[in-house]
Amino acid sequence: MRNRLPDERVTLASFGGELDEEHSKELTPHERDETLVGVEDILRMYRSDAYVLEQYGHLREARLMHVICGDVRAALEDFLAFVEEEEAMRLTKRTRESLREKFTLWEQRGHAWTEEGMGYHYRALVLGLILPPPDEEQPAARTADAGRL
Repeated sequence: MRNRLPDERVTLASFGGELDEEHSKELTPHERDETLVGVEDILRMYRSDAYVLEQYGHLREARLMHVICGDVRAALEDFLAFVEEEEAMRLTKRTRESLREKFTLWEQRGHAWTEEGMGYHYRALVLGLILPPPDEEQPAARTADAGRL
């Protein structure tokens, strides 16, 4: 049995069963079909819940949820960083073929993703990369997945 890692997935039952229509729209079709949810999805759901709390006037609870989600995201920054395929090839000296060879396995485990027109993306840590903090002069490798959280 493998060790529990920060990306260990939990079932939707942990969140009360099925995702409601609003939450399921946030997930890709592949993710909606899965019965497991990754850390990115958990953060997305809690942030969504915080916005609902704000709308109903529970500002203190909503603010606390936003702070906790931000702290968790900051703690997992290296884990959550994705790089585009071209950048992955440049930084790891691997060929496109060697990356694609492992893509399906990594995608099943939540370490890689692709969408039409957006190319292939790989979790930096799976590639053995620890990226420096982003700044204006470096490529936005860390933010490749920003819209997904």
